Amino acid sequence: DYPRGLKGLRQICEIRLMGGGRQLHREIGEVQFNEKGVSGIPVMQASLVAGPVLQKKQELFLSLDFLPEIPLTDLVAALEKQARRCSAMPCERLFTAFLPKPLWLYALKASGWSAAKPLPMEHSALQKLAKHMKFARWAVTGLTSPAQVMRGGADARALYHNLQVKNRENLYVCGEAVDVTGACGGYNLM
Repeated sequence: DYPRGLKGLRQICEIRLMGGGRQLHREIGEVQFNEKGVSGIPVMQASLVAGPVLQKKQELFLSLDFLPEIPLTDLVAALEKQARRCSAMPCERLFTAFLPKPLWLYALKASGWSAAKPLPMEHSALQKLAKHMKFARWAVTGLTSPAQVMRGGADARALYHNLQVKNRENLYVCGEAVDVTGACGGYNLM
């Protein structure tokens, strides 16, 4: 059910990787939407946790908050204000100051609301719409390649500080051949 119409969009989101009824990873950062799914630093960070879970064939979900700086109650209040102020306007044009239009249209569609109609006035309908903006949820079906960084390699505990393999004279391992995985960014890329 991933919306392919979001391709090319970038948005600061809070992502939560959910599995086994609990949160496995949480991070805020720029999410990049493509035709098959999402990418970006927070997604790459979550993939370090997702990979082993997917290998075990366990269910995973990615929850995205498109407006992490706005609490749900404040978002519902803003939607209610817009619904009152612009009661005759089609809702497709009403909230694009808060969200890029494709994300706004996604939230409307996910809520079962037509973009051509005015915003609903009922609190419950606006709360449902706000929840689709704060808790968009998609199943994680796999990881894409090529990866920026990957796990695996020589166990760092099997190396001396000079990177020589213990019990193997003149055999040294360094860089990406060592199983050291940290946060995305300079540490992993050095």
